[in-house]
Amino acid sequence: MVQQWVRGGRHLHSNGNDGEDDDSEFANSMDSGMTIPSFRDSVTTRSSQNDPLKPAIVNESSKVKHLEKELTSAKIKIQVLYEYIRKISSKDTSLPSMINDSELKNSTIEGLNAEINDLKQTLHTREVEYQDTLQFVQENLENSETIVNTINNLLSFILSHFDGNDSDVLDDEERGILEETLQLSSDYVLEKMDTLSKFVIKFLQDFLQRAQTQPEEEVTSLAQSSPARSHFEDQHSLSGKRHLDEKAHEENNHIETESVMANSTSLPILNSESRFEKTLDTQLEIVIENLHKEYDQFINSIRLKFEKSQKLEKLIASKLNEQSHLLDSLELKENSNATMEKQDLLISQLKQKIQSQSVMMEEFEHMRENFNKMEQNEKILTKELETLTKINKLKEHNWDSYINDLEKQVNDLQLDKSEEFQIVQAQLDKLDLENYELKNQINTLDSQNLVLSQYETNFIKFNQNLLLHLHNVFHILQKILQESSIIQFDRKMKSINSIPNALKNLNVIQPKLESLYTFIETALESIIDSYISSLIATGSSEQQERDEVIEPPNKELNLRIEELQRRWISERERRKLDANASEARIRTLEQENESLRSKLFKLSINNS
Repeated sequence: MVQQWVRGGRHLHSNGNDGEDDDSEFANSMDSGMTIPSFRDSVTTRSSQNDPLKPAIVNESSKVKHLEKELTSAKIKIQVLYEYIRKISSKDTSLPSMINDSELKNSTIEGLNAEINDLKQTLHTREVEYQDTLQFVQENLENSETIVNTINNLLSFILSHFDGNDSDVLDDEERGILEETLQLSSDYVLEKMDTLSKFVIKFLQDFLQRAQTQPEEEVTSLAQSSPARSHFEDQHSLSGKRHLDEKAHEENNHIETESVMANSTSLPILNSESRFEKTLDTQLEIVIENLHKEYDQFINSIRLKFEKSQKLEKLIASKLNEQSHLLDSLELKENSNATMEKQDLLISQLKQKIQSQSVMMEEFEHMRENFNKMEQNEKILTKELETLTKINKLKEHNWDSYINDLEKQVNDLQLDKSEEFQIVQAQLDKLDLENYELKNQINTLDSQNLVLSQYETNFIKFNQNLLLHLHNVFHILQKILQESSIIQFDRKMKSINSIPNALKNLNVIQPKLESLYTFIETALESIIDSYISSLIATGSSEQQERDEVIEPPNKELNLRIEELQRRWISERERRKLDANASEARIRTLEQENESLRSKLFKLSINNS
């Protein structure tokens, strides 16, 4: 199982056969170079080759899929180069320049990672642009479908209302052309529009020519012969009543010519639609050509990245060669010990020669003094030889210690690299876990946001119902209120309705609603007081006459009024408490909504 790490929290897993296929694909692509996919002409324009629009959408979707495949292959190639560079960096020898090389490689790797992120961002922008283009083509298709349907309806209407008896209006050849045009598919919009415009122009020209040259009876008979012009019968029946008057006859002809000219205005509309279709095609052409250019720039940038990576690979190879040469030089220094031994042999040979010379000096008496001097010199040389041997031993010891230190540094660097790789792997796994948790948090925040939006809609409905009930209550009380009170109530209701967001501006609405409540309460209280006073005034005379008979009902009435007052006061207090509780609940919901929005904004910033 080969596992390759890709930025963004994804892994590429492949088994044995899959790995061989990927390697072969990578080798073929590296040998042949990057191939730039090109759009076909059917995608760029529709007016040039009369290609249908629906296959154009299929081609667009296939091109997008092809681009996605190309981009994934490019990502795989970049990741393979990244792995290759990392392996080369792990095989570096133990030299003092190794730290600088590792820093250089880390900086290049960071640069490549930044470039990969830029490529991902450009890919996202390209995907958004392709989606916009597809949506634009889809809207163009829908518009063309509606145009084709209207043209087909007009053609079928003409063929059904002009039969074989109307050969002077529509002959067999023209009927065949119209039927062939009607049977064409929806892809030939321009041909349908051209045929319909030619028929309408011919029909209007014939109609105007006959209206100018022939008398009125022939014009009316032509109008009666066609069921498609039934409205001319009504006009002719009206003009028949005024036939005796020549001025009315001239006015009728003038009205008919104006109606014909009004019908002839359909031709510029069709021409304007064809112009709109052409301008739409040119705009689509320009957009797709711009996408071509941007995509070519994107592919060229990827090629430049690959060339830079190849140059970096050559630089690393040259560094490896230099390090191998340095190792060879170290081996040569180790071989210098053998040369020292040869020097020792030479020194021993010199000693032998000196001894032979001393023997020769002994044979000569006059050379005895010189022989003594030679002995002294020999002693001096032996001392120097001893010092040289000591120095050589110290040098050998220093070289051994230096080599051991270098080996330790190499091992330490390899351990540091492995530890750093493990730390990076652990951090990447941690980031994946955090990404998963953040996605879960986003989902929970979305659900909470939906609940809060539902609460907001319920509050808006409640506010609207409350205002409606208040308006109904005021409409009932309007019969007995003064005009100033009515104007004041209308002003407050308009000010409450003018507030745009009732939930956010609850602190502004609440005192106004409370003033309306107190206004209604005082109105009801005044009504009840006036009603009680009227009852007392009307019943005072009868009470004096029938004091004993009416006294129990008056007591019951007073008790009932007191009970109603208590109920009304309790209901008012309950509504105030409900309003305060709902206000507190709405405030808490607003705070939660604001906190959730801030969290969602922070998460969106972190993800971007």
